[in-house]
Amino acid sequence: MLVFGFGCTLAAAGIKLDCLTVLAGALGVGLASACKTPCKKFVSGLLLLFGGGIKVRDKIQVGDLTGEVLTIGFRSSTVRTHGAEVIVPNSKLLADQVINWTMSDQKRLIEIHISVDYASDPERVLKMLEEVGRSHEQVLADPPVRAAFLEHGESSLDFQLLAWASYDDHDTVRSELTLALNKRLVQHNIAAPSS
Repeated sequence: MLVFGFGCTLAAAGIKLDCLTVLAGALGVGLASACKTPCKKFVSGLLLLFGGGIKVRDKIQVGDLTGEVLTIGFRSSTVRTHGAEVIVPNSKLLADQVINWTMSDQKRLIEIHISVDYASDPERVLKMLEEVGRSHEQVLADPPVRAAFLEHGESSLDFQLLAWASYDDHDTVRSELTLALNKRLVQHNIAAPSS
């Protein structure tokens, strides 16, 4: 009744309602455009909080950004990287590809590739790789350490060591395993491939 009364008052005052319709339409389009981004971020926040594949304490990677999720808010989430805390819009976490390194568990695969001279004994190299992998105290027993003979390269025999460590330790474990492998290769006189 109020709207009808307001319309009658405007008509009696000589104001054309057609102009108001156009003005209301323009105002509606402007408001819709202005509210689009905040609403998108808000809905993204709700989706992450109640059904997303990311939760607080997960270690994620979005593009070049890698870190631990500290908070998930309605508009944005906070990710702690090695050097800073980064505010990431929730819409980006839903629209972009996100790698969740710890979604189901805290394990991370370590892959180390080595190449040796053609004169090397492949079985000896495989045994050495597995021994080095199993000897590290931070390498997980399950899944077990595996060594593989990959291929005959152009000037080398190529091998791979696969071991698992916790996400937080994997960089350190990878470095220490690589050092231990280097020492063992020198001790056993296993030569690097000749160029």
